[in-house]
Amino acid sequence: MENSNLELLRKKIIQRVLVTHKDFFIYSSQGGGDAWMFDFRKIIMQPEILNAYAELFFERFKDNYPFQVGGIEVASIPLISAIVMKSVERGIPVNGFFIRKSRKKSGLLNMVEGTINNNPIILVDDLMNSGGSFVRQVEVLEQLKISTPPKKINILAIFSILQFKRNEQYSYFTNRKIVIEKLFSLDDFKASIPELTPPNNIFKIRVENKFETIWCWRGNNPSFEYVNSKPNPLIYKSKLYFSTDDGQFVCLEAVSGKLIWDYHTPFGRKRRIQFSNPIIYNNLIIFANYDGNIYAFNAETGKRDWVNFEGDWIGSSPAIATKLKLIFIPLEFGVFNKYGSLVAISAETGEKKWEFRPLEKSTLSTPSYSSILSLVFCGSLDGIIRAFDAKTGKIVWENNLNCKIVNAPGVDEENGLLIINGSQKNSATDEKGNLTVLDINTGKIKYVYEEFYYGSFGTPIIYKNNLIFTSLDKHIYSIDIKTGEKLWTVDSGARIFSAPAIYKIDGKNRLYVGSNNSVLQEIDPETGTVTSMSYVTERITNKVVFDEESKILFLSTYANEVYALKRNPGD
Repeated sequence: MENSNLELLRKKIIQRVLVTHKDFFIYSSQGGGDAWMFDFRKIIMQPEILNAYAELFFERFKDNYPFQVGGIEVASIPLISAIVMKSVERGIPVNGFFIRKSRKKSGLLNMVEGTINNNPIILVDDLMNSGGSFVRQVEVLEQLKISTPPKKINILAIFSILQFKRNEQYSYFTNRKIVIEKLFSLDDFKASIPELTPPNNIFKIRVENKFETIWCWRGNNPSFEYVNSKPNPLIYKSKLYFSTDDGQFVCLEAVSGKLIWDYHTPFGRKRRIQFSNPIIYNNLIIFANYDGNIYAFNAETGKRDWVNFEGDWIGSSPAIATKLKLIFIPLEFGVFNKYGSLVAISAETGEKKWEFRPLEKSTLSTPSYSSILSLVFCGSLDGIIRAFDAKTGKIVWENNLNCKIVNAPGVDEENGLLIINGSQKNSATDEKGNLTVLDINTGKIKYVYEEFYYGSFGTPIIYKNNLIFTSLDKHIYSIDIKTGEKLWTVDSGARIFSAPAIYKIDGKNRLYVGSNNSVLQEIDPETGTVTSMSYVTERITNKVVFDEESKILFLSTYANEVYALKRNPGD
């Protein structure tokens, strides 16, 4: 005999949840339209549906009590609430919690709402296609073992109303011995609904995580309100150098994550302590601070060597000309009409050698340096890109590109090109990306690529004849550097602040990009094929770095965290 609650859900799904292209245009994340979708939000708050769902849940899991239930916002929240309320009615109270898609930026800054106890966990959601939402939940909960020991995290099962694929296709969960349960599969609806013949790409298998977390280091007092690029880690002689939002600069042992030395800068401006990437010069670790100072420390001992006090605050990073023994960095000033400047200082002493002013008051762009041409390139929010003689500070050329420039230009000395990634306001709500490729010697525009939105925070990189860059429109782009022709794109699923990076690991060149959904993607730089997806709990807004000696990849998040990742053998 058919279960009445199951039949009720089946009818409601056919009548109201399933939407086809005959009813509405269904926007696809890949562009164009989809043939169909399941919109559970239409019924998920109805009392009879929630009651039927909760009854079916307890029929499946009554023999597993005690347990607790959780899920990721938004669809899981009413499902969790229904289960918790039904548990009281049945006299077997169940604890509930939910996971945020991203950490709350005010109040207690929670990632998980509710209290997790030590009972086994059942994760719930309306549907499961690729399994990405459930993977995200598992990764967040797994990290709680590290951040809040001795918390016991035991994920018993995942439970969805509708499951798109067969259980064996979700190897991420089966490998972890997590039970996969569902109420319906697509097969339950195909007979009566011809439109349900799926597109070829609907059964795309979730890419596995090819990395293992070796260790994780966490700093104190992260500034969650600043969701943008923060300082990248630096690897030097098997040591990792990293700065945090609360002014702590640390030296960690690369293999173990053990703290070797640290230094606290005295103050910042409105809690924006350090946005500057560290650089290395002759065993000196050099970085700028939002207090307007530039610091140099002995890389081994952490002893301070020199400090430059020229600026009022600094929001960019230094560039180094090793042979010239010079550092180039924009400074900002708080004095009315003083604006900003670009300075060259001695890498050995911190003494100022030359200065160009005025620059746009908010110059956030890090300079780039060409050792072959002995030129320094620096852009600013006023849209002007300038080339300076590295020795004298004299302007060699300048060009007003009429776009905001917030990151370091990409330098392609082999092809004689300079790549500027910016953005332009087309209207009050529309902001187009603007990637401009210039002749590096003259500043004349070769071509402009505008087929992306919202601009980019990451410096473009060159791989063979591919120009690869990330965008705030959630995509990674590869174009032919000589023609501007698009070669491939990858949808990251979230905004990207981090710069792309390519490293040779296990004999293959691999592209790495982190995004705001806390996912690190490993990509074949020639084809755009995603070969690995690693998950952490916080947004990845920084470029990842790789240590050739230890073969460890270091991933930092916007929450003062550094993860040490080791790739598993094989593809």
